Amino acid sequence: MARLVVKRYLEDFSESSESILEKMLRSAKEVYDVDELTRDYLVTWLARVVAEDLRSAVEDAERDRLLYRQFQVVYDNASWGPVNIAKTITVYSAGLQASMTYVPSFSSPELLFLLELVNISLEKLNEIYNTVDTMATKGNGPLNKELKVTLKGLKKAVEELKSIKEFAGLEGKLHRFSIPLSEAELDAEWEKFRSYAPEWLNKAWNAYNLLRHLKDLHITPRSAKSEKTLLLLLAWRLYELYVTELLIDTLRDLGYVIDRKSENTMVSGNLEILLNKQLDNSRLLSADSNEEAAKMARGRPDISLRNGDRLLIVECKFSSSPTYLTAGRFKAMAYLYEYRGNIAVLAFPELNENLFYDEEDKGTARLWDLIMNDNGTVKLRLSDGTAQELYLIKIDPAEGSNPWEAWENAKKRIKIVLENFLNPKPSSPSQVPIIASLTHF
Repeated sequence: MARLVVKRYLEDFSESSESILEKMLRSAKEVYDVDELTRDYLVTWLARVVAEDLRSAVEDAERDRLLYRQFQVVYDNASWGPVNIAKTITVYSAGLQASMTYVPSFSSPELLFLLELVNISLEKLNEIYNTVDTMATKGNGPLNKELKVTLKGLKKAVEELKSIKEFAGLEGKLHRFSIPLSEAELDAEWEKFRSYAPEWLNKAWNAYNLLRHLKDLHITPRSAKSEKTLLLLLAWRLYELYVTELLIDTLRDLGYVIDRKSENTMVSGNLEILLNKQLDNSRLLSADSNEEAAKMARGRPDISLRNGDRLLIVECKFSSSPTYLTAGRFKAMAYLYEYRGNIAVLAFPELNENLFYDEEDKGTARLWDLIMNDNGTVKLRLSDGTAQELYLIKIDPAEGSNPWEAWENAKKRIKIVLENFLNPKPSSPSQVPIIASLTHF
């Protein structure tokens, strides 16, 4: 499950070091460590992106090198261009002339810096491969097997990088710095190039920069101002993806074949799954006659399922705060109203029963009691005559003795909702174990 969630998280980025740095390099005050196998999977996947970006940078640099010419003085017994009289006088007795011409350049500072970045990165990439390969062979679990597949991708990318570097002839025609540069010295060198660096050098620098941050990979509940920047996975986004994968896995168990239509849309026959997208049937038409402002203000449910004229909306909250979960409960109900939905779900892992702000928080705590007494779910029916329902479901990745147990427990709860959504049955008051006053929180 960790692999599935992390893979989906990374798939949201375009596969470039620049994109990953832009979206993951953040500061935070509160961070959690990633378990070793998942970290290795993440590091291997990101290291492959680094190797591929460096290979692309070398290819582009080689193209520039073949086209780039440097204007300089050439001494020969024949003229290769305009003669430099002053310099010719000093060598004329030897039968030479000094003329100005364009010659290929193999020693531009940018190429030298690129070679240094590539060589340092190759050393680090080989270290990563060897370390993770040792870890991958220690077990035969699903993540170990997936890790081995990802390692093959990294190995292939590194070999291609070595090959293109040799093909471009950089190693033979350029000389490395006499002493390898330290990280601080590399930063200083980059500052010299930053303002005018060619695109391929920017690409190489971003790849190197991502590579050196792989050791600072963590999960955080939210970004916050801090002195240090880290590569961070946002916990709330991981939780959304966890619930999404649960939903898809349960639908497959019910016989649906899910195809990914685009980044935020999946389909199975008449069933459509939308992620973080506005729907086309919003009740919100205008804001002071401004339709554009109203369009921007429309809700974006975390997950929406459309099956014909029926709509299921899922709101995910990775929190135990009663106040935050109360807001999430009302948000799910607002989505029901705005998009004329049939069923809404509020998914969350747990509730802290020691932090109450007001009576609404206490109402959420009372619902939590029912959830804990009814195998992790509670259903609220709305009384406006449209048979709308709101489910509160406990989905806790840490529930039980292992991740597989948590996954299966959550799937059972999701299945109850999906079966009700996909095969609606007329309900009677006896089928709904919710006291009437709860529908008015």
